[in-house]
Amino acid sequence: MTDGELRLLATDIVEGRVIGSWMIPDEKIPVVFRPLATGGAEKLPDDASCLYEYINKSSVKSIDGYPMFSSMRFLTQSDRQRLTSLIEQYKQLKRDFLDG
Repeated sequence: MTDGELRLLATDIVEGRVIGSWMIPDEKIPVVFRPLATGGAEKLPDDASCLYEYINKSSVKSIDGYPMFSSMRFLTQSDRQRLTSLIEQYKQLKRDFLDG
């Protein structure tokens, strides 16, 4: 992903517009990300590190309070490491702004 795409994703995660596999118990991941239950895992690249999707893409159904998706996106390990840093930067920016 480009830096701009990762920055936008970091913003969307912090603002609660995205749900990722890191937010879900392992046993619920195939239920939340439905493509995994229908063979989608084989189509993921070897370097896929985590899954995510925008909440507005969820179906009207949910399982144990988690949304269900018929689509999913993934991050590679290197993108995930870069994203983690950007999330922390954005959180700090918000704290600094709110603290005046």
